[in-house]
Amino acid sequence: SLADYIKNGIKSIGSDPTFYALLMITSRGRPSLFLKEFGIIKKIINKASLILRLANDIGSYEREQKEGKINSVGILSKRLGSSQKARAALLNKIGACRQEIKRLYQSTNGESRYFSGALCRIVDFNIKLYKVGDYYEK
Repeated sequence: SLADYIKNGIKSIGSDPTFYALLMITSRGRPSLFLKEFGIIKKIINKASLILRLANDIGSYEREQKEGKINSVGILSKRLGSSQKARAALLNKIGACRQEIKRLYQSTNGESRYFSGALCRIVDFNIKLYKVGDYYEK
């Protein structure tokens, strides 16, 4: 199912370790600053990982389809009738997740905002990149 694919895909995209490393870098040696907001930070990281998974799937759909691999565009295409409709639905989901990150970001304090802002820039860059294609294209 799409839900199972996404649950696994959020982990397999491999962004969590990078985002937690970013958290440590932005803590400037004082990770205790983030403990009060760690629940919010985890939600931001989870939404960011979901965005990267969906954006990657949009960008790599054609290549992965030729390779016989499954991704969210292919799964949703079967339900919606076309890959264009699936892409549109996933872009809407990406937009909703990005808005949720913005809402969560606005609820954090000054220290966490530095991390959240950096993470948002990384996510936005990747959204733009994957709209063009994927990392494997030559």
